[in-house]
Amino acid sequence: MYTASDDIVWKKKKDVIVLLNTKLGYYYTLNETAGALWQEMLVDNKSFEDAVKTIKESFDVSPSEEQIISDCDEIIKNWLSEGLIGEKEAD
Repeated sequence: MYTASDDIVWKKKKDVIVLLNTKLGYYYTLNETAGALWQEMLVDNKSFEDAVKTIKESFDVSPSEEQIISDCDEIIKNWLSEGLIGEKEAD
């Protein structure tokens, strides 16, 4: 499970999620898939597998599950490397 880093504030307006790294002053606008992944995993606290399932169901013409998993995995790696998220300790 993941959580937003302490230096990250975010806002959702309609279907767009924007992140601000308050320490560095960088803004990030999430695309549709990244926004859905943020909502599912960081806001709704769903597992990666459940988030992928929800994202797959949201497409009118769905890419393969393998493609969604690959894309979401890459997004998470990028968020970790940018310091946008950290791993949440188990309750």
